Amino acid sequence: MNSSGRYKVIAVIDTIEDKILHQSFELVAFIKQIFPDAASGVLLVITGRNIIEECGMLADKSGFDIAAVEHNDFYYPNPALLVKILHILQKKYNPEIFCLTNTIRNCSVVSAFSAECGFHCITGIESVSETDKGLMLQRSIFNGKLKEKVIVSVQKLAVTVNPGAFQLKQDDTEIKSEAFIEKIEIDEGVSGYKPVSLNENSDMESSLEDADVIIAAGRGIGKPENLEMVRDVARMFDNAAIGASRPVCDNRWLPYRHQVGVTGKTVSPKLYMALGISGSQQHIAGMKNSQCIAAVNTDPHAAIFSVADYIIIEDVNVFLPVFMKIYNKRKW
Repeated sequence: MNSSGRYKVIAVIDTIEDKILHQSFELVAFIKQIFPDAASGVLLVITGRNIIEECGMLADKSGFDIAAVEHNDFYYPNPALLVKILHILQKKYNPEIFCLTNTIRNCSVVSAFSAECGFHCITGIESVSETDKGLMLQRSIFNGKLKEKVIVSVQKLAVTVNPGAFQLKQDDTEIKSEAFIEKIEIDEGVSGYKPVSLNENSDMESSLEDADVIIAAGRGIGKPENLEMVRDVARMFDNAAIGASRPVCDNRWLPYRHQVGVTGKTVSPKLYMALGISGSQQHIAGMKNSQCIAAVNTDPHAAIFSVADYIIIEDVNVFLPVFMKIYNKRKW
């Protein structure tokens, strides 16, 4: 437990239906990069309807102090109520930094909170470096066409961090001390905003951030009808998702939620298969931290090959049927 009663950094761990979204733990890697020795000064905030048991398991595993905030209206993500909770945490702990994962709802949370409390708001952080003038934070602007570098010279920050931008190491969550769990009580009538349901896409193509395997389609697949072959490849793996380059989304072959890159989602799966993707700088920035990258392209000089572990110089529509045929033969 932090004996001072004050925390330098407060990180909000996302939940849905009282289950922690584990990509939120990448915030810990970001925090360790800006404050290497701040373990005792970090508070993880977890919201939910009945979240104490989940918090207990996390505290035993990680050793980080936890603030559990329970409210019926937190069963689903509730940005309006979360803003009010940040006000309570600010008054109670007076932190220097609030950290959240970069999502649309969290961007609305930090912007509203910052405007009300005088914090400086920076969203979509991709990297951090040290300068003689202080920390330099980098993010993409103007749809990824420009990189903005911000030198931080203030102590009151509310930031969002791109998923996949900071790699969580095993020792980042190893037990270092006995964790303290505090349940923060809030008035049941304080919400005024109640999410009532969550519609989950039945298609396997949804959550890129959680996927162990991403099969990503580029313009080189030729036509949208060939996406069915890409889906067939994804079905070969457990916990797989479909990704896309920006041209595929711009052409409306897939919705923008599938886009990988600085203007889409930053990912770091165990396997990233790039099919017919030439490899723009913006796309590579969003997937270069994948553990294993396999790329298929007809151009032997394609930029995607510069980061690939396995290179296949072939037409995607020729390679995939052979790949699936060999897989199915070996499977049986």
